Amino acid sequence: MRFVDTDVLVIGAGAAGLFAAIRASEFTEDVALLEKATLRSGGNLAIGHYEGGINPMTKVPGGPTSKQFAEMYLTSSSGLTGVENPMDKYIIGEEIVDRVKDLENWGMKIICKKDGTWATRWNYKIGERMESGISIYGGTLKPAMVSQLRKTKVKVFERTMAVDLLTHDGSVVGAVALNTRTGEVTAFRAKATVLATGSTSRSFIVTPGRNWFWMRDMMTNTGDGHGMAYRAGAELTLMEFLRTDHMFCNVMANTYGGVCRNALGEEFLEESYKKLQSRVWTMQWEFLQGRGPCYWDARKMTEEELKRREWNIKEKSLPDTMCKSAYEERGLDPRKDFGEIRMMPVGLLGGPDYDEKAATTLKGLYAAGDLCWMDSMSNAFVFGHRAGEYAAKHALESEPPTVDEEQAKGIEDAIQAYTKRKDGISSLELEEKVRSIMTYYVGYHKTGGMLKRGLELLLEMKEKFLPKVYARNPHELMRTVELRSIFDVVEMHIKSSLMRNESRTGGRHFHHRLDYPDPDPEWYRQRIAIRREDGEMKLFKKLAPPQELPESLKEEK
Repeated sequence: MRFVDTDVLVIGAGAAGLFAAIRASEFTEDVALLEKATLRSGGNLAIGHYEGGINPMTKVPGGPTSKQFAEMYLTSSSGLTGVENPMDKYIIGEEIVDRVKDLENWGMKIICKKDGTWATRWNYKIGERMESGISIYGGTLKPAMVSQLRKTKVKVFERTMAVDLLTHDGSVVGAVALNTRTGEVTAFRAKATVLATGSTSRSFIVTPGRNWFWMRDMMTNTGDGHGMAYRAGAELTLMEFLRTDHMFCNVMANTYGGVCRNALGEEFLEESYKKLQSRVWTMQWEFLQGRGPCYWDARKMTEEELKRREWNIKEKSLPDTMCKSAYEERGLDPRKDFGEIRMMPVGLLGGPDYDEKAATTLKGLYAAGDLCWMDSMSNAFVFGHRAGEYAAKHALESEPPTVDEEQAKGIEDAIQAYTKRKDGISSLELEEKVRSIMTYYVGYHKTGGMLKRGLELLLEMKEKFLPKVYARNPHELMRTVELRSIFDVVEMHIKSSLMRNESRTGGRHFHHRLDYPDPDPEWYRQRIAIRREDGEMKLFKKLAPPQELPESLKEEK
C-alpha cells in the first residue's frame, strides 16, 4: 500500500465534488480529487440533464427573493414538511446566482433572450410549489467544470474508488481507495475530507426487463459516501424518505406541453396539481385510486411545439437521453402514440447530517450534493463550493494528520479478502436480491409487517451470503465494495421507515406508511438520526431546525 499526503481530499467528481475541488484550490494548492469513474463520465451531469435547466434562480429581475424561496418549502405541500432546514434553502437562494455566473465564465452556455439577458421561467406563489430557473445547454455543463478544474493544480486520481474513511480521535484524517483497473490500494492522508459521492441509485429494481443499470441518476451512485460516513461514525438522517421521479416521459406535460392521462383516458395533472401541489404525488394519487397506469399524450400538440421539444432534446442536452431513447427503442411516435409515464425510485433521500458550512458531525469531514438529502444541482453547486472553502480553511489551520497504519492495512485486507476466494457468490447476484427486497417488501407504500419481513431477509443475507461474495478482478472487486454500502443504506432505510410510524407525503420526497397514513403531530420537527456505536446501528430522534427563518431575515424586501 502506498500513502499520499494532501491538505484537502475530495471524493467524487460530480457537480458538488468539482465545485469543492475548484474552490479548495483557491486556498491551497494541495488538493486531491478521487473519482470512481473518470472526470468525463463521473456524476449525474455526465449522463446529461435533458430538460437543460437550473433551479431555482433567485435575486434576478422578476424572480423570488431568497426568503420567498425558503418560505415556499415551509408553506407548500411537501413530504418533508416539518423536517426541512429553511436556512439551507435561504443560503442556496443567496448564492446560486454567483455559482451560475461561475459556470457561465467557465464555459457553460445559457439560453438568453435577444437582449442578451438570461431566459428565466417563473411560477411562484406562497403555499404552492415554485418553478423558477434558467435554461441551459445541458451538454456544456460538465465539460465547462472539467475545463476549469484542469486550470488548477488539483491532483486527479481517476478510476480510484474510496473504500473507507480513516479516523483518529473522532476526526476524519483521509481515506483508503482502490484503483478499479489495477487493484492497487492507496491510503490518502488528509487534513480535511469532502464527500461528494452522489445518491443511492441502486437500491431498487428500477426498470424490470430493461438494462440492469438504466435509471435516472448515475448508475455508479451506490451510496458509497453514505456507507463510508456511517462506518466512520458520522450521523445520518432522513434515511426513511424516498427520492422519486417520473421516468420515460418525465414531466413532459409540464415541460413541453401535451396532457397527462390516466388509464380511464381522463386528463388529471392540472386539477390534481392544484390540490396536491406536486406532479409526482399527483401521479401517485392516480395509482392509489386505481386509475393507473398514466400516460403522456402529445397528439394535440402542434407541429411547432413538437419540433421545439425535439430541439430541446437534441440541442440542450447530451446526444442521447433517456427521453429520446425511450421512444426510439419502443418504436413510438409522440405524434401518434401515448407514452407511459412511470414512477421511478431515484434512491433514498437521506445522508450525513451537516451544517451551514457543509461540515458533518465528524471533525474534518464535509459533505455536499445528492449525498446530503438536498437533491438538486443548485445544492450541489452552492454547498459543493462551501464544502471546498470550509474544508480548505480547516486544513490550513490543522496540523498534519495522524494516521493509524494498522487501520489502513485492516481496510486493505478486508477488501482484498474478496479476491482470495476462488468461488462463491457474485456481487451482482446478491445485489439483485437486496434490490428485490427493497422493491417487493419496502417500495413506495409501506406497512410494518412487510418492513419487518424485508429486514429479516436482508440481515439473513448480510450474515450468510455477503461473506461468500468473491471477485475475480478489480472491476468485480469494485462492485463488491459497492455492495457493502448498498447493504448499509438499505438497512438504514428499512429500520428508520419502521421507526417513523406516520406518513409525510405530497412531494417527490416522501415517507408513506399505509398502516399510518396521516402525519402525526408528535413527529413534527422530529428527524431520525442514525449512528454506528460499538459496531451496532443505533437510531434515535433528533429535533429538526426551527421551521422558520431567523428574526434577522424577516424584513427582507
